[in-house]
Amino acid sequence: AQALRHTDIMGRFAKQLKCISDGISTYKTQHVIVIRDRTLGIINFVGMTIMVVYAVLQLAQNGSYLAQEQVKGSGRFILRQPTSNCSVAEREQGNHTCVACDPSDLGINCYDNFPRVQSLRYCTQSDLPFDKHKMVCRFEEFASTGAVFQSAILVATRGAELREEKTCSADPQDPLYQGGTCDRVYTVLSTNEYYYAFVTNFSLSIYHSIEAPVTHTNKDLQGALYVPNNKDLCDLTPDAMSSFPHGYLTNTAPCWIPPNRSDDGADVFFLNTFLAAADVDLDDWLYDGANETIRDAGTSLMVNIEYSNWKPWDWPEAKPRYEYKIAALHNDTFEITEAIYDQYPARRTVLNRWAHVLWPCSGA
Repeated sequence: AQALRHTDIMGRFAKQLKCISDGISTYKTQHVIVIRDRTLGIINFVGMTIMVVYAVLQLAQNGSYLAQEQVKGSGRFILRQPTSNCSVAEREQGNHTCVACDPSDLGINCYDNFPRVQSLRYCTQSDLPFDKHKMVCRFEEFASTGAVFQSAILVATRGAELREEKTCSADPQDPLYQGGTCDRVYTVLSTNEYYYAFVTNFSLSIYHSIEAPVTHTNKDLQGALYVPNNKDLCDLTPDAMSSFPHGYLTNTAPCWIPPNRSDDGADVFFLNTFLAAADVDLDDWLYDGANETIRDAGTSLMVNIEYSNWKPWDWPEAKPRYEYKIAALHNDTFEITEAIYDQYPARRTVLNRWAHVLWPCSGA
C-alpha cells in the first residue's frame, strides 16, 4: 500500500512539471479566419454603417459633443393697469385711434382702460349668468392691487377690509385698561369684501439679463412664450408659431408666442396670457370639493426663463435665445395683510388681499 501511494504522488508531481514546462515553452496567439462570402460582407458593411450613422445622428440631435455652461441671470417685473390715450367717451365714439400708453408719462393724456363692470360676469353689478359665487367688484390701479415681494410680483384679485377700533390695552394708565388682560385688543366695526376687477388684463413688462459669459439683455435677444397645452390660446394668437425660433404660423398647441416689445426693450404680455399658458382659469374651483375659486384664494406661478444657443440638428449660435415656461403651483395660495391706521392706535383698517404671485427664475 505504501508503494502504491508513493507511485501516485510521483505521478502527480510529473504532471505538474509537464504543465509548467508547456506554459514556458509555448506561445498563444489569435487565429483569424477570413470568410469570403458576398452576402456576409454586405451584412457586415450595412451593420457597421448603421451604427456609425446612428452615433453621428445622436451627437447632432442631442448636442452631446458640446460643452454646457451655467448662466447667471436676473429679472424683474413691472405691472400696469390697462391704459389708453383715449377717454371713455372717445373710445365709445369709435372714430379715434386708441393705443396703450404709459401712465407714468405725465406729458400725454393717458387714461385707464377698464370695461364697463356690467360686462364682467363674476361681479354682482353684472346680470350675466355665472355658475360660481359673485362678489361686488371695484376698479383699482396697480398701486392698490399689486406689490413687489423680493424678486416676485403680487397681483391681488380679492380684497377684504375690516374696520376696527381699539377696545383694550395693557397699560394701566390707559382708559382702555381692563385689569391686565384682553378678550380682544381690537373690535371689528364693519367688513367689506370685493373682487378687483379686470386684473387679468393688466400688462406685465419683463426685463431680464444673463451672463454666459458675455452679458445680454432680453432686448438684444429673441424670445417666446411656450404654450404646451392650451389650444384656445394658440388659436386666438395670430402670430403663434409651431416651433421656436424657426417655425410656421399655427393655431394649435403646442405653440410659441413672441412677446410685444416696449420702447425701452421690455417683453410685454397680458397677465391672462401667462395664466392661460399655465392652464389656470381664475374661475375654476381651487380643488375638487372646494368652496373657493382660484380668484378667491390666489395662486403661485413660476416664470422660468430658459436660455439656449443650440437647437437639435443645427449649429450653436453666437447669441442665446430664451423661452418663457410658466408653471402653476396648484393650491399654493397667497394672502397679504396690511394695517392702515386712521388714528393711531385708536382706529385702523385691516386690508387682506388674496393674490397671484409670479416668481422669476432663469436657467441654462
